[in-house]
Amino acid sequence: MDSDGFSWSDYYRAQFEDAISESAINKFAAQYKGSEEERDDILAAYEKYKGSMNKIYSTVMLSDVLKDDDRIRKIIDDAIASGEVNAFAKYTKEKETTKKARVKAAQEEAREADELAKELGVYDKLRGKKNKKDSEGGLAALIRQRQQTRADAFDLLAEKYAGKPSKSGKKRAAKEVEPDIPDDQFEAIQAKMMKKARKR
Repeated sequence: MDSDGFSWSDYYRAQFEDAISESAINKFAAQYKGSEEERDDILAAYEKYKGSMNKIYSTVMLSDVLKDDDRIRKIIDDAIASGEVNAFAKYTKEKETTKKARVKAAQEEAREADELAKELGVYDKLRGKKNKKDSEGGLAALIRQRQQTRADAFDLLAEKYAGKPSKSGKKRAAKEVEPDIPDDQFEAIQAKMMKKARKR
């Protein structure tokens, strides 16, 4: 809430409530996967992370360990063969156990997503896909649940740092918070937290 009682959280929640649907995601995926943009993103992540496939999958949007591994590896292998990128040991000498662990983690994440869909009562709509409307409704329910979780977290942060109303009804002044760590460390911590959040 701002000083006039306007809730920005509610405003943005309403603006983006119906912005994402399964058909929109599928349409974008059809344009992105196999495109030059995706190839550039894969090779940029490959170079940035010196061949770490785990980090490539956590960086390149819409990449799926269970569906895209052969296709992504072909893009990287072709780029190595043409001399466009270096052959990093993390990639060329990746152990089979590391690959299996990545696949196992992806399968576990998919299982957790199915459990969440069942808890929300949208599993049949998402997996059974009785009709397009039901399928999109299930996806929308999952997205709304995730948005609500994020909005709740945002509200807690706003309450913590913007000050809580006191018993007298007056707001406490927001404390000025000085960062006590360098920007690069903060960004590394933030990236790690985002990665963990995506795995939930």
